[in-house]
Amino acid sequence: MNDYSNIKIIFMDKKTPRINSKRKPKTITYEELMIINFSEIKPYSESIVKIDDINTIILEANLNIWRQLYSKKILRFIEDRKYAANFCRKILHDNYKTLNLLYENMGNDLIKSGMISYYEPTKKRFFKGKFLNSIIENNQTLFW
Repeated sequence: MNDYSNIKIIFMDKKTPRINSKRKPKTITYEELMIINFSEIKPYSESIVKIDDINTIILEANLNIWRQLYSKKILRFIEDRKYAANFCRKILHDNYKTLNLLYENMGNDLIKSGMISYYEPTKKRFFKGKFLNSIIENNQTLFW
């Protein structure tokens, strides 16, 4: 039985500067709305912290936990929502190369079908949740 519910996931990512850089290491916190299947989350519940909030269920965990849940189809992107490329890269991890190649080779078709948005001036990419979910659901591999 699928028991998907809207949640807000939180994880932190440490950015370390290159060698010989004068920049200090910093930690970036990501917060994004997604959906999760609560009926299949039990084995991971020790690794996930629930934060009480009035309107939204907020879950915090290590980035690797969210990647595992996504690859096992327990965590999903919200179908009609837009997600920034830097957040997608974190969750998709190895599948992000597939996402980029699909974008480069089928970009115009994806824009027409409303799967992605592409803003020319800043070249900032936004992907719709239904497109991101389709990559893992269809076990999409490169076909060219």
